[in-house]
Amino acid sequence: MFAYTKRQQVMSDDNCLDAAGAEGPVKLVRCHGMGGNQAWVYSKMDKSIRHVNTARCLSTGARAEAPKLEHCSGDASQQWLMEEKYKWQAS
Repeated sequence: MFAYTKRQQVMSDDNCLDAAGAEGPVKLVRCHGMGGNQAWVYSKMDKSIRHVNTARCLSTGARAEAPKLEHCSGDASQQWLMEEKYKWQAS
């Protein structure tokens, strides 16, 4: 499970999606909280996750092998569903 944070990170546990350049690779790296390679913008309108540094979209790729960066096209392989169904409360 992944979460989209207020710091524009796509996070799982203590790791964040990271891409060093337009050609990737997209990988999980320990979160550093400084944006850069780990900064992403989620659009509720077209359901895309755009990498801030490269302006490319996160995609499953043609064969759905591993996430990668591609020019944003609005294709179904670039649409991600983020739900806010978890409710947290202190005891």
